[in-house]
Amino acid sequence: MKNKKQTLIHEKLEIALLLTATGGFMDSYSYLTHGARFASLQSGNVILMAVHLIRGEFSQGCIYLFPIVAFTIGSGVSFLLKNFARKRRFPSHRFNLFIEFVGITCISLLVNFLPNNLFISILAFFAAIQADTFTKLRGMPYANIMTTGNIRTMGSMLIGGFLSKDSEMILKGRNAFFVVVSFFAGALISGLVVPLLGNFAILGASLVLMIVFLILQKERCFTLQGSVYK
Repeated sequence: MKNKKQTLIHEKLEIALLLTATGGFMDSYSYLTHGARFASLQSGNVILMAVHLIRGEFSQGCIYLFPIVAFTIGSGVSFLLKNFARKRRFPSHRFNLFIEFVGITCISLLVNFLPNNLFISILAFFAAIQADTFTKLRGMPYANIMTTGNIRTMGSMLIGGFLSKDSEMILKGRNAFFVVVSFFAGALISGLVVPLLGNFAILGASLVLMIVFLILQKERCFTLQGSVYK
């Protein structure tokens, strides 16, 4: 009898849903509170920068460079962090997530003291670390800070799966659908919380990251004791 394929802890559906909700939350928050800019959705920043530059609004257009550059740097630093963790035999996903959690928590508490450009840059930096660290859902590539690719996966897998009667494709399409809904839910919750908490609403993202870290830590302990995770 063939053994059922196991799923890596950090690729589990619940982890993907929580991280994707965090991505939607951060983008909605940053757009509402920091000059209509996105912390992680750099395509949106590039488009908005181009629109302002076309209108001759050069100073307004250039502010979008801050999150774009910071996100680029964050992606490179994420690579270095993963190598650092692996050389010391740390779980790289938990290590990077812990770095992100601590970083976002710190800037959340200092949000009213940091200049807008610095705050959005730091948030984009850590969003890049999250995006580069968690890239697969049950072996399937996905994005936890944007949703275009996930919508494409949802459509292709669901339609292709139903037409070909492939249950595995349908399952992947279903998971992609849940991820898209989770991103929307995160953005929606952020939009509801920001009017109540203002700049401190970003602590909501920090809270979810802490939950994800605790889940990874707990399940890793079970795994080390010989339990099977799915």
